[in-house]
This record gives sequence, C-alpha cells and structure tokens, in this order.
Amino acid sequence: MYEYLFAHALSQRVTAHVQACYECQSNKPRRHKPYGDMEPIVTPSEVFHTCGVDFVSGVPRTADGFDAIMVVVDKYTKFAFFIKAKTTDTAETVARRFLEHVFPTTGLPKALISDRDTWFTSEFWECLTKSLDIKLRMSTAYHPQTDGLVERMNQQLEIMLRHYVAIDQHDWDSKLAPLAMAHNAQRQASTGQSPFMLGFGREPSLFPLKDSVLAASDKPNATVAGLLAIHRDAQESAALAQERQERAYNERHMKLDFKVGDSVMVDVKNYRMRLDPTDQARTKLAARYIGPFKVKRRIGELAYELDVPEAQAGVAAEGGLDELRVKGFLGRRPNVLDDNGKFDYLVKWAGPAPTWQADTELPGLRWAQRRFEKRARTELELRRLRQRDTIILPDGQARADALLAASQGA
Repeated sequence: MYEYLFAHALSQRVTAHVQACYECQSNKPRRHKPYGDMEPIVTPSEVFHTCGVDFVSGVPRTADGFDAIMVVVDKYTKFAFFIKAKTTDTAETVARRFLEHVFPTTGLPKALISDRDTWFTSEFWECLTKSLDIKLRMSTAYHPQTDGLVERMNQQLEIMLRHYVAIDQHDWDSKLAPLAMAHNAQRQASTGQSPFMLGFGREPSLFPLKDSVLAASDKPNATVAGLLAIHRDAQESAALAQERQERAYNERHMKLDFKVGDSVMVDVKNYRMRLDPTDQARTKLAARYIGPFKVKRRIGELAYELDVPEAQAGVAAEGGLDELRVKGFLGRRPNVLDDNGKFDYLVKWAGPAPTWQADTELPGLRWAQRRFEKRARTELELRRLRQRDTIILPDGQARADALLAASQGA
C-alpha cells in the first residue's frame, strides 16, 4: 500500500498510534536501555558501621541439617562472615546467629542492608533492630541492586565452594571458615587494602615466617598515623571505584522520571499473572505488561507507589501476589453503568471465591475473554453472544445465583 498511497505525516501518526495502542504497549518487549540512573548507597566512614545480610540457599543438606549459608558483609572494609544456616530458620534464629557469629567481632552495626525476605520484614526483626538502635534498610521489591555488595559476595562464595567441595558436596560447611579468611586476606580493588587490614590494622598471619623474612619486610609499623593514612587511602580508592561503577552503570541506563498521575505499564514477570498455571504452554505468547496504572506517589529515586484497582488490591491482601491470578471467567453481564459494550465478568480467582468485576478493572486478560466466549458458544450452543444478554457458564451458575441472592438480601 505504501507504494501506491500517500498519507501526510505517516511516520508521526504511526508513532502516536503505537504509543497509544494498548496491545502494542502490553505485548511488545522493550528494546531501549533500562530506566534509572544508579542511586549508590553512601559508603560509611567507620569500620563495621553498615553491614549487608543475605542468604545462599539451594546447597546440599548436611548431616546436621544445614542447607543454607548466611552471608554478612561490612560495606566499608568488605569484611565477610560465612555462617551455616537452615532454610527453616525463624527470624529469632537468624538474629541469634548474627549475635553469636558477627557481634563478637564487629559489635553492633549502625545500619543493616537486606532484601525483603520474610526474615527481615517480620515484626520480631523490626522490634529487635529498633531496640538496638540499628537502622534497617531494605531493598525495593524486585530490585536487588540495593543489596548488590552481598549479592556479588554470594556469587563469589558459590564460585569458591565449587572449587573446594567434595564430589558429593557433603562437606561445604567445613570450607566456610577457610574461605572467609581467604576473602578477608585478599586485597580489594575498590579499597586497595584487604578487609582484615582495614578492620584490625594488620595483615593476618596465615603461615609461619622466619625472622629474617620479617626483618626484611619494608612495610611500615601499624602506628596510629599509619592506620589513619591507610584508611584515608582506602576511602579515596572506594570513592573512585564507586564513581567508576556509577558512570558505567549510567551509560547502560536511561533516565526517566514519572509524575503523580502518570499512567504506567507494569512488567508481569515478577507477579506471575500471565496465565492460568495449568496452561503454561501459552506463557510464551502471553502479554509482557499489564496496566495502565496511575502513579500515586514517588518513593525515593527509583520506586513508585501505584494506584492498583480495589479488586486486585483486595485479592492481594487475602492471598498475596502469588495468588493474584485469574483462573478464567465463569459469566458475563452487561454493565448497567455503561451502555457502550462494557461488561462485568464473573471472575474465578486462584485463591478467593469468584466475584463480579468490571472488565475495566481486569487489564491484560483478553485471553480469558476469548476463552469464555469460546466456551459459551460450545457449552451453551450459542451462535451469537448478544451484548444485552447475561451469560453464565454451567459451572458458574450456582455461584452467580448465590451472589445475586446476597445482593438482593443486602
């Protein structure tokens, strides 16, 4: 058609149409750079001031029942603790492990950085950190870069363990202590010093040296002035390293700010809302984004609170995000408030009982509408689905009658 027809400002019109097209916005992947400049956490100026906490899970269960590793890293010195743990640990147990293994060496930190695991979001952990005057900083959901220092340490620990565990991997817990010392004695690129040196003012004694070797060493004595100079150099090196990381990160990302009231689409990969879990074969062709949702307020530089429809918010409050999935539609009725082809659908949820919901409150569920229409034609032998008819599938009739009786009784 382009060879035979002409349209004024075709490119601009097509671009505007695509930007306003719901199907285009929900189904097409993003080809541009990720949004958001780096928002680095300020490096503390004190040793053991801020610690990151995370867990490595999925390791083989030992004879004592340990199947996880608790990793604690000091943000200033990069000093690390590797503590064997269990995936069944409660928040109280995690706190006890911290006080038994980390506190005797570091004392109480002023701040803890963690992800939003249930261990750290529990009321017990919140009360504990508050009573000890420790500021708890948790990463934004699905944005683990906030806890990036510990995430990288987890990767490094897994690599080291792969080198040293036995073939059947039963002895990984016996390797944690020597691997922790190996890391803490290793000079770090960001500070130019080993974590042990920054924490204790000297390098660790790893093997015996003869007096002649020690006498020939040209390293300065660990005087107060020498330690202060080492820490100044480490702070400058850490600042330069953070500046390089921030610059490299920002080059691979693009800046974008939303305002209150803006409409945004949300990536569904973190919410498990694509399809009925019994129909995973169609996940490949499911919508990539849902929405649009309105921005209610800004949280920090990289997070926003969205105005989620009450129907979805209610389901999330009852069953959590993993249950906020639509299993399908059991019925359809005309929306009495809108005579323009809008409907209320009897929604079968994964967790709660079916409820009537307006289709405007159910974005990204065209697959459920198409499946309902196909079932209605087949099971009810309808050749045409008239807009003014209320249509209920056989397995939804009892629930529809119950909802109708409840509404009339009210």
